[in-house]
Amino acid sequence: MLRKVAATVVLVATALALTACTGIPYSGGVNKGAAATTVPDTDIQFLPAGPRKDATPEEILRGFVDAATSPAGNWAIAREFLTADFSRQWVPSKATYIDEGARLVIPSGVDSLRLTTTVTSTVDDLGVYSGNSGTNVPDLSYSFVQVGGQWRISQGPAGVVIDRATFPKVYAQNTLFFYNSDFTGLIPDVRWFPSRSSESTRVVKALLAGPSDWLSTSGAAVSAIPVGAALMADSVPVDGGVASINFNSQTVKAKEGLSMLILRQLAASMVGIPAVRSVTLSYSGSPQGEAPVPSRDALLAPTGYDSAVVVREGVLAALENKGAAPLVGLSATVIGLSPTAVSLNSDRSLAVVNSQTGLYTVLNNRKPVLVDTRATLIPASIDAQDFVWSVPAGSPRELRITGRAGTARTLRVPWTAAKKISFLSVEPDGTRVVAGYSTGQGTRLCVAGVARGDDRWPKSIGQCEFLPVPEGTLLSAAWIDATRVGVLASAKTVTLRLATVGGLFQDSAAPVGAVSLAGSGALLAPRLLTNYGELYLQQALNRWSVVSDKVSLLATTQ
Repeated sequence: MLRKVAATVVLVATALALTACTGIPYSGGVNKGAAATTVPDTDIQFLPAGPRKDATPEEILRGFVDAATSPAGNWAIAREFLTADFSRQWVPSKATYIDEGARLVIPSGVDSLRLTTTVTSTVDDLGVYSGNSGTNVPDLSYSFVQVGGQWRISQGPAGVVIDRATFPKVYAQNTLFFYNSDFTGLIPDVRWFPSRSSESTRVVKALLAGPSDWLSTSGAAVSAIPVGAALMADSVPVDGGVASINFNSQTVKAKEGLSMLILRQLAASMVGIPAVRSVTLSYSGSPQGEAPVPSRDALLAPTGYDSAVVVREGVLAALENKGAAPLVGLSATVIGLSPTAVSLNSDRSLAVVNSQTGLYTVLNNRKPVLVDTRATLIPASIDAQDFVWSVPAGSPRELRITGRAGTARTLRVPWTAAKKISFLSVEPDGTRVVAGYSTGQGTRLCVAGVARGDDRWPKSIGQCEFLPVPEGTLLSAAWIDATRVGVLASAKTVTLRLATVGGLFQDSAAPVGAVSLAGSGALLAPRLLTNYGELYLQQALNRWSVVSDKVSLLATTQ
């Protein structure tokens, strides 16, 4: 019999530093090289052992936790550790508790044990990843009975426990897509589902539930799929690369054109499933259309450009294969303002320039317009609708939005506890913003959704979704692609952190002297500028390449 001992599960609401299977290395030479590429993750499948004969309750519990790393056959191996009744009741996908791997098993009652561990993150049944799990403390208590002389688990919590090193090898990152408020663009929403475990079905069910809370409550993302829509069957079969999605016609009352929006959303959301190449949509068996799954790069690239814009030897220019191409309509005016930071719109016809005398907008072949004279402005950001976002470093709540006509409005911010703000960057699609700031309790990285009015003016910013903060002083940040934020921080050395919004992060050592960061558009890789005037592009996995020298400023571009 097992003695009763009090215990608690300790949950630490801290960000999780997980390194994926193919992480960016911490060292490597500086070389000339091609554009960054993506290397696929190693396809790993865990095959844990079933219950050992005459195993003790503790051995059964530990074996069960290990076996739950394999979702194959609906967690068939893990279910061997359970009684038949509990196996039918157990819902492994209800919750995933991610820990450091150090676990204690202690008695908690008659024929019962409790697993104690430090849970650092969770994934819910819709695949939403959270690094703040302390608000929902699980009771990891298990009861045991003997079946045919062998101990089996007869009662326990839903969900599985998995260590952080194993998690990215067992769970696959899937990117769901929703729409912005006027249905003109797709907004990513990262989710995590067990690999090779009915991913197509899980993706569609998660789409039916709508965007993550921080995106939906802000009004930044909406779904084309009407509330109440449902699958006719409880699965999405995939045959010959085609995922067949059949909704109940009574719950999908599609207006003219809505079916095509739904189909586009479904096809985009299958981008993370290699087995799916196209999607068909039906209502109660009535075909509505078919769409190919678009390429990942096309969905995640914030812009079609892949050339960096820099100030090099006194000229604002785009670095192309044949050398530096001056931005003729902008260069002379921008350089004349002695810029400390420059941001460009999507077609590079408008520049926003921070200088010692204030913040200016510069249109092609026109005189600069002074739009913000406040002191200590951080580098301004320009969004997809050409609205300029500016805020003073020492007044983080005084965010100002300026339109092309020069009209300015203030916007309430969610970072109300901020004492000083280091950077602010609007995602190129205009629906999300990232801000790095300091409070009395430390540094925060906030990503929040942006709602817009019918006139496309930003009208509100939603609640913060916090990203894990690297150690040291925050230097610079930028959107690397539609799901990842790059953050440059200086401690003993300079570190580049690539944080997935709604997922994991990767750290790498930045080149010596790195001071500023920008995305690379279609290349989906970070660029770094050093105080030695060298511009680097991160290569696939193991090196940085030198793009240019004699660079005094790296511009951010949409």
